Amino acid sequence: MDYSTVKVQLVIAICDLFFVCQVLFFYGKYRYFINLAGRWRSLLFLPNARIMPAERREDERIAGMAKKKLIVVSFDAMIREDLDNTQFQPGLDWMMREGARVDHMRSLYPSLTYPCHVSMASGCYPDKHGVTLNEHRLPGVKNPPWLHMHDAVRVEDILDACKKAGMVTASVGWPVSGNHPSADYLIDEMWPKDTGDAAAFRRAYEETGTAPALYDAVVAPHIWQRLGRRHPDSSYFYTDCACDIIRLYKPDLLMLHVANMDHYRHGEGVMNERLRMAA
Repeated sequence: MDYSTVKVQLVIAICDLFFVCQVLFFYGKYRYFINLAGRWRSLLFLPNARIMPAERREDERIAGMAKKKLIVVSFDAMIREDLDNTQFQPGLDWMMREGARVDHMRSLYPSLTYPCHVSMASGCYPDKHGVTLNEHRLPGVKNPPWLHMHDAVRVEDILDACKKAGMVTASVGWPVSGNHPSADYLIDEMWPKDTGDAAAFRRAYEETGTAPALYDAVVAPHIWQRLGRRHPDSSYFYTDCACDIIRLYKPDLLMLHVANMDHYRHGEGVMNERLRMAA
C-alpha cells in the first residue's frame, strides 16, 4: 500500500474522531442546559420543587410501603401440634407452604388471652402495658366484668403506629380494643348480658366503638351467628365481618381474633377431635 494513501486514511479517521467528539460535546452541553432549564422551571413554578433527589426517593419508598396491606390473625389457644394437624385444611395449607414457621416459642406470664393479645399488639410485657387479667381486678367480686375497653392499655400499639403513619386501620374481635382511638373500623370482642337479643348486641357494639354505618353494612348481615355466643358460629361471625371490611374498605392493617380452638380446649381438653373443625 502506498504511504500517501495510508496518510490520507489516517487524516480521515482523525477527522471522523474529531467530528464524533464535537457531536458528543455539544449533545452534552444541550442536555446540561435542558436539565438546568428544567431545574429552574421547577424552582420557580412548582411548590414542592425544593425536594432533593434523596428525599424524593425516600418519599417514594414510604409511599410504596403504604400500598402494602397487613392482616394479623390470632387463633386463640393454638399450639405447635395444631400446625401439623391443620396444615392440610383449606385456607391454612397455603400459609404453611408460603409462610414462615416457628415450632417453639415461650408465652408471656400470665398466659391469658387478654394480656397475650395486648402484648402481641404492643410488643410490651404485661407489667408495662397494664393488662394482667382477662377481667377487671376486683378482689372479693365473683365474676368481675371483662376488660373490653382499650383505656386499660397504658402503651401505644400497632394500630396507633399505623394511624400516625396515615394508614387505614381495622380491628375485629381483638381483645381490649373497645373504643380504640386509632381503629377506623372497629368490632370489639364484646357481648351483652342477653346474648340472644340482636338489639342488645347492637347497643353493646356501638358502645364499644362500632359506628352505626359499619354495624348496618357489616355486622347486621352476620349478627345471627353471634346470637347465643356459640362456637364455632361466633368465630365465623368475626371472620365474615373481617372479610366484608376488607372488601368494602380495604384497610392497610386489619387485626382479627378468633376463639374456636380456645373454646374447645376449655370444654374438651387440650387435644380433642373437634380441634380440626375449629381450624
